[in-house]
Amino acid sequence: MLRISLLPLSFCAVLSTGVAAAGASAVPVSASPMGGAVVEPGPLETVVGTGELGHSGDGGPAVDANLGEVRDLAFDDAGNLYIATRVDGAERGAYIREVAPDGTISTVAGGLVAESDDSGRQRMTPDGLAGVTSLAAGPDGELYIADSLVGQVMRVDPGEEPTIVAGTGDYGHAGDGGPAAQAQLRSPAGVAVGQDGELYIADAGGYIRRIDTDGVITTIAGTGDAAEESSGDGGPAAEASFTRPFDVVVDSAGNLYVADVFRMRASDDDIPSQRIRRIDTEGVITTIAGGEACGYTGDGGPAEDAELCFPRELTVGPDGTVYLVDPRHHRIRMITPDGTIHSLPTYFKDPSALAIGPDGALYVGDGDQGQVHRIPLDGGGAESEVPDTVVDAPDLWAEVNAHEITVVAGTGEAGYSGDDGPAGDAQLSGPDDLAVGPDGTLYVLDSGNGLVRAIHPDGTITTVAGGGPDWADSLRPGPMTGDGRLATEVGLRGVTGIDVAADGTLFLADRQNKRVRQVSPGGVITTVAGTGAPPDESNAAAAGGVATHVAFNAPHDVAAAADGSLYVTDSQAHQILHVDLDGTVRVIAGTGDAGFSGDGGPAVEAELERPTRIDVGHDGTLYVSDSNDSRIRAVDADGVITTVGGKEAPEYEDPTEGVPATEVYLRVYDLAADDDGTIYLSRWGSIQAIGTDGIITVLTPGDTGAAALAVDGAGSVYFSQARNHQVSVLPKAGEDATALVAAEADTSGTPWWTMIIGVAAVGVAVGGYLLFRRRRSSS
Repeated sequence: MLRISLLPLSFCAVLSTGVAAAGASAVPVSASPMGGAVVEPGPLETVVGTGELGHSGDGGPAVDANLGEVRDLAFDDAGNLYIATRVDGAERGAYIREVAPDGTISTVAGGLVAESDDSGRQRMTPDGLAGVTSLAAGPDGELYIADSLVGQVMRVDPGEEPTIVAGTGDYGHAGDGGPAAQAQLRSPAGVAVGQDGELYIADAGGYIRRIDTDGVITTIAGTGDAAEESSGDGGPAAEASFTRPFDVVVDSAGNLYVADVFRMRASDDDIPSQRIRRIDTEGVITTIAGGEACGYTGDGGPAEDAELCFPRELTVGPDGTVYLVDPRHHRIRMITPDGTIHSLPTYFKDPSALAIGPDGALYVGDGDQGQVHRIPLDGGGAESEVPDTVVDAPDLWAEVNAHEITVVAGTGEAGYSGDDGPAGDAQLSGPDDLAVGPDGTLYVLDSGNGLVRAIHPDGTITTVAGGGPDWADSLRPGPMTGDGRLATEVGLRGVTGIDVAADGTLFLADRQNKRVRQVSPGGVITTVAGTGAPPDESNAAAAGGVATHVAFNAPHDVAAAADGSLYVTDSQAHQILHVDLDGTVRVIAGTGDAGFSGDGGPAVEAELERPTRIDVGHDGTLYVSDSNDSRIRAVDADGVITTVGGKEAPEYEDPTEGVPATEVYLRVYDLAADDDGTIYLSRWGSIQAIGTDGIITVLTPGDTGAAALAVDGAGSVYFSQARNHQVSVLPKAGEDATALVAAEADTSGTPWWTMIIGVAAVGVAVGGYLLFRRRRSSS
């Protein structure tokens, strides 16, 4: 049974946030049946917060208190936990909460948010904090607070009012060699205390600054040129450039670690910097993890080769292990002293803050949940001895439904082999689109091999299209071949979408050759739409034309309707076309001009921008990924278009769920409609769902690696994993996989994974790891 408890915090001493005390054990790591490695910490426990945002509970147990959005965490020598929070609404303000070793919570600083002055910069009111971004506790019990909005660092001594230790409040970079309180800072985002009492400040304006014990400030790293890319590795840190240093921590040897992160705009997948950098005691700077790309790769390998995504918060363990947040993928990742990167097997809705506790455990602030969780790093756990601070999980956790994710095809190694044998023993290469036939056969676009493979209900795999003597040549540029021949004798290249009609006809969106092709139930391939030549104008002029005489720009995906007609997305023409049973083509959505307009009116008068994936619902509603508009649009049987999910890109990505899908930024790879009206999405590697009530939920985490999707008649969701060269299935909640279970991962000896991700309970087992999700209480 999972227990949610507040543990006594006074087990041993820590020096500050980012300076670890000795004595904690290393995190156990073992081999993973899904590849890479599995980190095996102990059970997750919630130690602060009810999960409801607010500001209440002072004087009582911390588990019964409401917190605002958690910004940072810090422990002092006495075992007190400090939490920086931000509250909206009637209690709007920034607060510092303290949890004593006996589990009692109080407010030690903050209040109603400060007002802006004439310069537009916020000033701290007598009781208020404007924008707390970081905390650090000193060796004498003092607490340091970095407030980026006022541009200052404050110190709070026990029982005293806050005092300014760095920054005048005026934006700039000045004052080196003089008193820190008279210096200018740009945007102090992170703060840490060294073993000798020095204070380090990560100034997001491009610097790392140090304040010695006499209060004198110097710049020790960064040129101040907030560059579009980081530079200077292998040389003096003072000559290096940062993009945005968001956080800084110090290890027991005096090395600094800096989260060097360019602001993550959701419209970009490639970010100039997603790095963790180290400044050693000689002042030399190096990158120890990450690079330019925002991603989630590399577990089990060198951290310097891994992709990170907005690692804005750090802490370091007593053995030198560096822990960092990955808010986009809801994970905590760790870099061991040998330079290997792993992920902790725990998911959070909004991991926002980290600290190593005096008990050696990792404490995680779950920002939007308003909670703090404890993860024992030695694989063990402990029961609380403090009365009234333990709550049995059934009081807080809704019914858990387990879904066994099962591999149905692919060994995990790229290649082409296994036809006529078990699909689990076959090799695939970069599998992409999927479709389920009327008899339950799963069709897989084996993109890297230029083939379409079929996984039959008995679990065997065959090739149904692609191959023959010109198979190898088909993977190179050249003319289309093969109409009128057996599909298995025809080379395929550039196919991006597939679907299957009710009579078993397989349709292919041959984007490279600007055609739509079909493979008959007898296995013969022909062209059903497109000339292969680029059009002179938009396909809007093609209404009423014969499909094989109409030029397509880029047919990206196909969807077969119940009557056997066909829908095609032309991503470059920004339109959706319909091929009738008599071979006539007409535009059903999109004017041909890129844009976003037309909701509530005729789809043919609406603007789309790069429509890619498409599917047809049970009632005939057409669902399309309007990619560059970051929306899911629906065209009903009357031809009226609406938006059912997505919104304009926010400045920062907000991985929200449990809200209407139209309030969430949706950049999806694929979509699939279930017979019950549920729309499944693959988004940044996770599987998500828009229910019939319009609410979006997350079903699997980002590292599931889900790409293309297909739903069978029982509601099981099949998904391709291009990087793993496999295809897997996620059964519907409460159901078993109904077909195609070819290779179930060995789960012996592996730990349970836990997801803390908000509303609408659902559980998913990934490679045998059970994930939980909590519903909010209705009371």
